[in-house]
Amino acid sequence: MINIPRFIPGYWPVYSIAAASVCGALFLSFSPLAAARLLFGELWSPQYLLLSPFLHSGPAHLLLNVLGLHYIGGQMLLPLLGARRFLIVFALCALAGGIINNLLGESPAVGISGAVLGMLACSLHRFAHAPMRLLLLHDLFRLRPFPLWKAAAFVVFLDVAGIVFGWRLFAHWAHLAGFVAGGAAGFFLFRPPIRRAGVHKTLH
Repeated sequence: MINIPRFIPGYWPVYSIAAASVCGALFLSFSPLAAARLLFGELWSPQYLLLSPFLHSGPAHLLLNVLGLHYIGGQMLLPLLGARRFLIVFALCALAGGIINNLLGESPAVGISGAVLGMLACSLHRFAHAPMRLLLLHDLFRLRPFPLWKAAAFVVFLDVAGIVFGWRLFAHWAHLAGFVAGGAAGFFLFRPPIRRAGVHKTLH
């Protein structure tokens, strides 16, 4: 008997971003050269800043980002933040990644990885020590689960090393900018409320 995946109620922000990413990957793969030039001809154009997060350079790039969106954004942040704040965090991280990459990067950045890393940083405020498993790799190599903060530290290390040594493995500036934006968003969203000592007056 085949188990058909069912739509999860309230999961529409993740579904929407994933669907837009699939459409963007198809656009980048099959669009005419003129359309690509229109999009990337001016890095500060609204169409670049708004659409480039949803473009992906290939199936592997798309799959990794959508999996990150599901496990980090959908499983961790969405239940905590709700749809509206979840989308705001995503948009802020994606926009921060695009702007900083325009300023400091050497080539245009595409994909939602900057926003996914931003959601990872935001999640650290609540799930820093949550045990993580890398899909089949832990079972294949009999690895122990590791806390979420170690995964975040490893990714940040790769991006910092990429900038220092001139690697072009990822859009390093977009990743770091998204991570910082997500960490800042998490600070304001999850900080404990300030308790002020009340002044009680006795009325006679």
